[in-house]
Amino acid sequence: MKSTKLSLFSAKSALLSLLVLFVFSSAFVGCKQADDEDDLNLAYRQLTADDAIANVKWADDYTPWNNYDSTYDCRITPSFIETASYGKQEGKIYIVKISETSGYIYYQIKDTSSFSYSNKEASSYLDKWYGLYYEKLEADKVTMCDALPSFEPSDPVTYKIADYHCADSLEDAVKNITVENGYFENTTPFDKVTE
Repeated sequence: MKSTKLSLFSAKSALLSLLVLFVFSSAFVGCKQADDEDDLNLAYRQLTADDAIANVKWADDYTPWNNYDSTYDCRITPSFIETASYGKQEGKIYIVKISETSGYIYYQIKDTSSFSYSNKEASSYLDKWYGLYYEKLEADKVTMCDALPSFEPSDPVTYKIADYHCADSLEDAVKNITVENGYFENTTPFDKVTE
């Protein structure tokens, strides 16, 4: 009889230990997933001169777009970005690196005097956040695209962002203006401009 009581006690103890271990493991895994999701949504940082995309003048094959010294149509630096579509925007430039050769650039619209591409009143873009996607980055070439949506969203929040191709905050831009959400379909190859 003694061995039955001991076996029953050992079985209960083992079962209780397994239950505690399961609950603890589930709680730990659940917390880790939330952290990973936050990291994905907020994995941006300020662009630096050490980033390979920075401080390079880029030109595509369409020379009428070469607005700057008639030689290039895009330059991204830590303190400003120049694009043929939206002119020169001064301020902090942010990067989300997907890999060593691809990522997103996000910046705030501060000057609309040089807008050359927009289906909206240029002043409606002031203080909004805009995006640029790059991929296949090499020392002398890259493929890039402005944040043009390839969809007609049904919900009002996404529609507002899609309608203007920009967002009210950096966090909204990083979260919503992505390839996965239907932006950046028409990429264009660019070559490095050497002086």
